[in-house]
Amino acid sequence: MSRSAGRACRSAGLSVALVCVIGCASAPVDSPTRAEARQQLASGRSAYAQREWKGASAAFGRAALIFAALDESSAETAALRDQGEALRRAGEPGAAVAVYQRALEIDQRVGQTQDQARDLAGLARSAAAQGQSALALETAVQALAQANAGTPLAAVLQNDLGLYLLTRGESGDPARAIELLASASASNQSRGDALGVASNELNLGRAELAQGDSGLAASHLERALEGFRSLQDPEGLAETQEMLARVSLAEHNLEQVRVHREQARAGYQWLEDRAGLQRLDHLEIQ
Repeated sequence: MSRSAGRACRSAGLSVALVCVIGCASAPVDSPTRAEARQQLASGRSAYAQREWKGASAAFGRAALIFAALDESSAETAALRDQGEALRRAGEPGAAVAVYQRALEIDQRVGQTQDQARDLAGLARSAAAQGQSALALETAVQALAQANAGTPLAAVLQNDLGLYLLTRGESGDPARAIELLASASASNQSRGDALGVASNELNLGRAELAQGDSGLAASHLERALEGFRSLQDPEGLAETQEMLARVSLAEHNLEQVRVHREQARAGYQWLEDRAGLQRLDHLEIQ
């Protein structure tokens, strides 16, 4: 399966390792039925870690069905969110919307406010994956309004919303995105969330470049690069190298454009990320 089927959400909302803030079901102990649910969750996580998105989706879906039969709504909706994320990364955002919507309906019925925010976050990402940027932005605003302030979930949603604002690109959007991303970064730093901080630094680099400050953008991106190297995160490294190439282009430093572009190309080739490679080809034309 192509590694590019579910390109990391650092550029569309969220990094892979932050998925557990949104989903990540856990099964109660006891009966053989629950043991089967735990087995399906473990299978789904293993497949997800191997980027086998369809296999992960199927396993999470089976876990959700078991929890539904057990009338354990919280575990069911968490498994559904895991399934939705796997579907989105498999390149099936429409199917992901149906799954997230089902989870949202359950969480609304039982009054789980924070889980509703998680469901909405998934719906926003799925909308973004379908090119529905206005809907993604509107849904992310709803999700952030429901999330408890200062939590990992709130930081993820601030990151998402910042990127949706950059996508819209209206007057004032980059400045607002920077506020959100800086807040998310401070929150992640306070918890020692190295991946969250690196992702925020990458996106702050995007935002500062959109603001026209290539020097500050480069500073954020160098910190992101250091973080992703420490984490051995190939997606983060490839995306950061791409953004450094764009910063170098803005500064008319063609030698550094080539250096960063080739580093990004090597990463995207390993990831089998066709969209990333296409962006680099377009960068060559500019």
